[in-house]
Amino acid sequence: MSRSVILNADDFGLSPAVNRGILEAFGQGVLTSTTALVNLPGFRDAVRIAREHPELAVGVHLSLLWGPPVSPPHEVPSLVAADGCFPAGVTTLARRYLLRRLSLAEVRLEFSRQIGRFREAGLQPTHVDTHKHVHALPGVLEALIAAASTTSKRCGCPSRTGPRSREARGSPWARAGSCAGCAVELGHDSPRPGCARPITSPVSLRPVA
Repeated sequence: MSRSVILNADDFGLSPAVNRGILEAFGQGVLTSTTALVNLPGFRDAVRIAREHPELAVGVHLSLLWGPPVSPPHEVPSLVAADGCFPAGVTTLARRYLLRRLSLAEVRLEFSRQIGRFREAGLQPTHVDTHKHVHALPGVLEALIAAASTTSKRCGCPSRTGPRSREARGSPWARAGSCAGCAVELGHDSPRPGCARPITSPVSLRPVA
């Protein structure tokens, strides 16, 4: 039985240079999909690339870090600093969460609006994930699923006891006791053509429920 693996690059939309790197990697067969940050200046360039290359599966890289929120800052005050932007680092966000100063209702609102901005650009997201694994904070993953609930079909999370990236193991999210990685597939029963490719070497994959 053949198996497939999806190789996803996040931070699409971070900058034109990052966008070009992702497109080049896709063209060379290194990766099979990407997820876009919709709140940063490189997003417009990412939209152009996505339109020119519809064979590239593009989702939303939901973020609570870096840059301004899509929502007006006064509507998501628990998510932003005094300058109206998201925190620059995960430590600040984790501290805010642990002190119960992070509103999960505002997280859901902001995630919904980030998905909305992606769709307003004329793109249909194939999946969503989160910047710096913020979904691993208890309650944030539920906010993500709720925001995507109108079209989400399934959610796959690796085992909490399974292998994690070095970044995930050393992050505040690992201490939160949640999974380190998750993708919610939107509106598709199977990956888009070109999103997955067969792998011939032995590999351990957890099936998506």
